[in-house]
Amino acid sequence: MALLACTVGGCEASPRISTTIVVPPGISVSVEQLHLEVATGSDPKFVPKYHAQPVESFKQTSDGIQIVFLPRFGRETYTYARVWIDVDRNGVPSKGDLDGELSPAPFRAVSNKLNQAPDIVTKPKE
Repeated sequence: MALLACTVGGCEASPRISTTIVVPPGISVSVEQLHLEVATGSDPKFVPKYHAQPVESFKQTSDGIQIVFLPRFGRETYTYARVWIDVDRNGVPSKGDLDGELSPAPFRAVSNKLNQAPDIVTKPKE
């Protein structure tokens, strides 16, 4: 099966994207509170269809959290990303939770390297 995957899909490493999610001062975030959704395409003009995306790594920083995720396989990908942080831990987006989007988007990532995306700045939901 591994041979078939290399033959059909190529053997490139997946693009990896790193970004800092900036949160307001005084707010601490756990990985369980973070909800990341991405949409990817091979053309920068694709229509985004978001899906939940696991986070490969999660690290607290002085202004938020640094994450790394793998959006899809291929040599390059264009990625939209948005986050929702469940501040009140009630399991649903609600007033006071934080949200933000990667901007400018889509972000172009290439394989065989860690691609540094702009920060995702969050703000409280109204």
